[in-house]
Amino acid sequence: MGKTGDSDFEANLGNDINEEVCDDEGCDEEEYFDIDLTDEQEYVLAMNAVLTESNEQSHYHLHGEFDEEHGRILGTNTLRKFWDIDSAESLRETITWLMTEGHRIGYERLYAAGELPEDYPPSILAWDLCRLMSIARWGAAAGYIHDEEAWTWLYACGRQLELAFNSFAEIGANFIAGHRYWADGSVNKSIAEAFDYLADEENEDSVWNEVEWGYYY
Repeated sequence: MGKTGDSDFEANLGNDINEEVCDDEGCDEEEYFDIDLTDEQEYVLAMNAVLTESNEQSHYHLHGEFDEEHGRILGTNTLRKFWDIDSAESLRETITWLMTEGHRIGYERLYAAGELPEDYPPSILAWDLCRLMSIARWGAAAGYIHDEEAWTWLYACGRQLELAFNSFAEIGANFIAGHRYWADGSVNKSIAEAFDYLADEENEDSVWNEVEWGYYY
C-alpha cells in the first residue's frame, strides 16, 4: 500500500455518509453519557478524538454511534467507500498494515534523508495509529469484528501513543502532520477545526478537558 493507495481518506467522511443514512428529520441520538466506559476505554477514545470530532461522531461509544443500525450502515459504508474494506479479512489486513508499517515507514526514510519540510516531525505515528483506531471502531460497528477485538486494537495503539507523546494535543498535532504529508501539504478544514475545538483549554465540552492524560505508564 503506497502513500495514496491505501484509501481515499477524507476527514469529513462521517458527514458524507450520514447524508446517505439519515432521513430528512435526522438521526436519533441518545445522551452521550448513557453508556458505561472504563477509564481505559475513555482514554483511548480521547486519543482518537480528532477524527471522531471531525466526523461528528461520539467520543463516548466504541462504534461512534448510539443507534446500532445507523452505526452498522455508517461503518460498512465508510470502510467500503474510503478503505476498500468489505470483510473481516480485509479489515484485519489493513489494521495489521497500519500497526506495522502504515505511511510512517516511508515518511521516516524521507525525513532521515532531509527530503521533507523543516517543520515536519520525525515520525507520523499518530497518523497511522489514529486511523487504525477509527477503522477498528467502524469494523466493530459494521459487525466485521467483535467489540472485544476492536478494544484490544485500541488498547495496543493507546500504549504506543502514550509512550510517544505527552498529551492528547500532541497526538492530534502529529495526526495533522501526517495528514499534511499524505495530502501533499494541505490540511482538511474539518480536521483543523476539530483540533482547535478539542485543544481549547476553556472548552468544557472538549473530551481532552474531560479525560485525564496518562493511564498506562
